[in-house]
Amino acid sequence: MLLSHATLREHAVYVGDRVRLAAYERAIQVAVRPGDRVLDLGAGTGVLGLLALRAGASHVYVVDEGPMLEVARALHAAHGTTERATFVRGHSRRIALPERVEVVVGDQIGYLGHGVGLLESYADAAERHLVPGGRLVPASTELWVARVILVSMVEFIFSLPVIILAMVATQYWPGPLVVLYPVGVLRQFVLMYGIALLVSAGSV
Repeated sequence: MLLSHATLREHAVYVGDRVRLAAYERAIQVAVRPGDRVLDLGAGTGVLGLLALRAGASHVYVVDEGPMLEVARALHAAHGTTERATFVRGHSRRIALPERVEVVVGDQIGYLGHGVGLLESYADAAERHLVPGGRLVPASTELWVARVILVSMVEFIFSLPVIILAMVATQYWPGPLVVLYPVGVLRQFVLMYGIALLVSAGSV
């Protein structure tokens, strides 16, 4: 399976988001206890599994059905953690692990808090892969939304630089970002921009 530039760019955005990654690191440090076994679900680059090992996990199962699994393998090799990692190619809902784990980590929240089958994958992981009383990271997400109205398409076009600036700012501002316009509220397809801008960048 070939690894495309588009896939690499997508994952570069994830690992380059310092606020998001720091939030995951804090949550993993709280959830993982010494000796825990961890499932890195939809692992991508494998960075969350690496953070789990640094937090004291004894072993991590790195699961991904795409070519990013080889990137995760290279990351663990570069950090000397390959012997504490098992790499499994496949979707977490269609694979079987040799044992249950104490913690499941995953970054399937997307931009709106529930992307890429997050609910289905976590429900399956809790049922088939997690020990009773095990822990999920993230355990919950919050989505901040607001309604915005656009009076005319001309005003929308002139406000595009503000929208782009706001979307960039969400990468660095540790909290919900609200953009106020001199004129009202987005409607129809433009509504999605308003939702995307107001996703909280706080801890998971």
